[in-house]
Amino acid sequence: MGVEAVKSRGGTVIAQDPETAEFGGMPEAAVGTGAVDFVLPLEEIPAVIRGLVDR
Repeated sequence: MGVEAVKSRGGTVIAQDPETAEFGGMPEAAVGTGAVDFVLPLEEIPAVIRGLVDR
């Protein structure tokens, strides 16, 4: 399971930028799968989610 499962079912995957995360290991692992659609600083994630919902 994880990000690859989300992508395989048509989902959108957003990961926090590992450089801005307090603990970068989890977002780095997600990005490393190649299945992440957006890699963003935490403060930008809500706006992207709103944009996706409004589509």
